[in-house]
Amino acid sequence: MHYRGPLHSNASICRLQEIRRAIHPQLATLWDSPALAFRKEEWSHPAKRQVWLRDRQSFQFIPLINQRLYSIAALHITLLRPGELGSVLKKSGDVDNRLKTLFDALRVPDSNQIPRDDVPQNGETPFFCLLDDDALVTEVAVITDRLLEPSENSNWVDVGP
Repeated sequence: MHYRGPLHSNASICRLQEIRRAIHPQLATLWDSPALAFRKEEWSHPAKRQVWLRDRQSFQFIPLINQRLYSIAALHITLLRPGELGSVLKKSGDVDNRLKTLFDALRVPDSNQIPRDDVPQNGETPFFCLLDDDALVTEVAVITDRLLEPSENSNWVDVGP
């Protein structure tokens, strides 16, 4: 997965939803891959949908890493951000809280973590998230480096594997 945009250390629910929207199409593509065909087939049976769907306001979220199926995740993240090398803690926000924002955007939100007037857009039913809950992350490896593109926004990042 890849995300390019602002990543604040204390993001609003609107910003978290924007990050989810940036990642959703990538996860939808993954859902359609042959590697996940067995899960998609399971989801298509009405009796088994409860294993997958998480209803939140007008959204139906599907987490690919699902606690009801006893799956877990190891995340390996490369975080590129503007600024000089060594400035990761001084000028571009603390890494741990920015990662917490990313983890919050990767998981199915609670109902109060979706903007009240937000509704699914075209292609967002179901809405794919990586994680049912961020407690399913059992390993995290993070590499931070300098984003070699000019940016006026110190919160701008390029996050990928």
